Amino acid sequence: MKKSAFFFLLVASLFCWSACQDSTSSKETSTDSPKDKPPNEMAIVEAPVNLNEHFYKRLEGNTASNESLTLHLIRKERGLNGNYFFHQTGQTIPFTTQSSINSSNEIMITGDFETHGIKNPTAQLERIKGKFVNNEAIKGTCTKPSKANESVILQEKYPAGTTPLDIKHFLKKGGEDCKKAVCLKFDMIYPHISSSKVSKRLRETFNDTIQNHLLRYVKDWVPEDKMTKATTIEQAANFAIADIIQTANEEGDRFFATGTWSIEVRPQIWTNDNNILSTSLSTFSYMGGPHPNQFKSFINYDLQKGVPLQLSDILVNYEEKLKKLVITDLKVQNDAALSKDLKDIGFFVSDEEFKLTKNFYITPNGLHFYYNTYEIASYAQGDFSVFIPFTRINNLIKPDGSLTGYAKY
Repeated sequence: MKKSAFFFLLVASLFCWSACQDSTSSKETSTDSPKDKPPNEMAIVEAPVNLNEHFYKRLEGNTASNESLTLHLIRKERGLNGNYFFHQTGQTIPFTTQSSINSSNEIMITGDFETHGIKNPTAQLERIKGKFVNNEAIKGTCTKPSKANESVILQEKYPAGTTPLDIKHFLKKGGEDCKKAVCLKFDMIYPHISSSKVSKRLRETFNDTIQNHLLRYVKDWVPEDKMTKATTIEQAANFAIADIIQTANEEGDRFFATGTWSIEVRPQIWTNDNNILSTSLSTFSYMGGPHPNQFKSFINYDLQKGVPLQLSDILVNYEEKLKKLVITDLKVQNDAALSKDLKDIGFFVSDEEFKLTKNFYITPNGLHFYYNTYEIASYAQGDFSVFIPFTRINNLIKPDGSLTGYAKY
């Protein structure tokens, strides 16, 4: 009796072991497993699309040849603003102003290489054409300089070290007949953090910083006696509209301008990765005259600590070497000999007087220093942007700082 029971248990054990092996083998060789599919072929569920007129989306994806990229995309009505970053080539490419989205949620994104002085390697993406198939995903194709098209899928994602962002819109108008009198318009698009993924400290400090920038722009038009009373953008805009229109009415034909005076603000998200949030606000201000004034300001935050980032937070012993690199780049941009002094080629300052600007932004491949018009040179010379790749300053990066995840580029 004992022998027959033992034999029965042995046969049952062998049967179970064989069945389990067959099951495991079947799982390993099945072509239906999502793990075996390339990222660009992963199933995306199509669903009704209901997108806001203004939004920010951080999108990750892969081309058919398995090149990974990250997009930072901001929508303002039919326009798209942002940039894309290819992880293999290590380049951040801003969108051109022609990038757009239509009423059918179809997108067209083109890379702005020329304006930003970016060399376009043969592996780099030139254009993305696709469509939102749900509120968080885009399916389409991308075109390279070789004119070869590849399929691409982009999915909205916010892994650890990133944050979702809202896009707010402040619009205020004043005046009636802009052909005969002056009208005013404040049209400001800006980022705002409301996500509970980040600390209350970061939400408050980041949002307050953005509001303070916007308020400062509008206050340039506020009369001095109302300055202290203008504590919000709404109040400042109301004071500016009332004062300027009243002055225009009192002056009548003597008032020197008609048409629309405006302040427009447009945001850009340069980096939202590795606990770094790097943003910019581009401001266009027109108050009559031959041309508008343009100004860019940049805001960098450590998402983990909830504090703004300065150069001293991410670099060590950097002043002299970084200053030399920026000066050299400015001379190259002006086709000047490196032995020439900045002042001798039209700048307001000499090599010795030159200072690094605090107006900089961070991309995964390097630091970008921006000098606004009139800051270091005349209006005719314009603004200046200097890019310093991390590969040139790896020895300056703090070992335990926020940039350690980017030092390879």
